[in-house]
Amino acid sequence: MSPRTPEQFEQIREDRKEKLIKAAFRVFAEETYHKASISKIAKEAGVSKGLLYNYFDSKEDLLKAIMQDLMDEVSKYFDFDDEAPLTEERIAEWVNKSMTIVKKGLTKWRFYVSLSFQPDVTPILMEMADTTITRFMGKFVRYFVEKGVKDPIAYMRYTSAIMDGIQFHIMLDPDNYPIEKSAELLIQQMINPIK
Repeated sequence: MSPRTPEQFEQIREDRKEKLIKAAFRVFAEETYHKASISKIAKEAGVSKGLLYNYFDSKEDLLKAIMQDLMDEVSKYFDFDDEAPLTEERIAEWVNKSMTIVKKGLTKWRFYVSLSFQPDVTPILMEMADTTITRFMGKFVRYFVEKGVKDPIAYMRYTSAIMDGIQFHIMLDPDNYPIEKSAELLIQQMINPIK
């Protein structure tokens, strides 16, 4: 048997790290972040506690890795750095993609919601997402300013809350929830906002 190459070692390391992140995600979602222990996460991943510490310094580091993984996945659908202004077509695309993400990954997003509402987790999540979310939501505020909305920040929050609610209902009842009709209604509210 020939020795492993540096690339093979790096792949083994990445695979193990991914396994630990997935195990932590399950344990945090099921037991809560506060109650979860490093020992339980290591056991769930099938590794020793010492090996886990070779990859992550703490439970918070694991949590941040989970959140970064989710943000990276969302970034595959949306270009948060794109400076182009929003158009009606891009609004429709954003709404439809936002629903598709949830529908395609129901289990993951259910865990994410469960995890993100835990009191110990919310501040960490908000700190990590703050810059990206602020920049992205700023695009919507500018869009609503151009549409003549009196309070564009409130309207951006209002439409975001509607999207959150739709996504939540998709998670609760994916087989019966009227996704296409909800998308159509939200798109209309964003294209023809209440002024």
